[in-house]
Amino acid sequence: MTLEEIRVGQRVRLGPIGDTNDDCEHRNGSVIVVDGRVGQVEVEFADGFVGVRSVTVSPEQLEPVQIDDPAEKSESPSRPRWWERVAETGASIPAADRAQIPRDAAENLDFYLYGWKRPGP
Repeated sequence: MTLEEIRVGQRVRLGPIGDTNDDCEHRNGSVIVVDGRVGQVEVEFADGFVGVRSVTVSPEQLEPVQIDDPAEKSESPSRPRWWERVAETGASIPAADRAQIPRDAAENLDFYLYGWKRPGP
């Protein structure tokens, strides 16, 4: 692949590193950074490929992963993303309980949790 073809969030497969001939099924990941200045791409692995969470590689080492690719399907069952889990959890709070959450809870979190002085203007 070329740097111009790669987008953040794109599913990719990392090609062979060095002289290894390992299976590529555990090398699927998502692009998290595309650095055009140095011509490198950072890829994050969902299952911690070889004990590593992410690696920085050249674009030539990557292959696009198609949605209908069997290796991609076997990587993980359709697990919801973190923001989908947050939205689902928030939606499961009963309306009466949700109405009791103060409108300024995020802004004055320390006040509501610890009783600290509210920040003023």
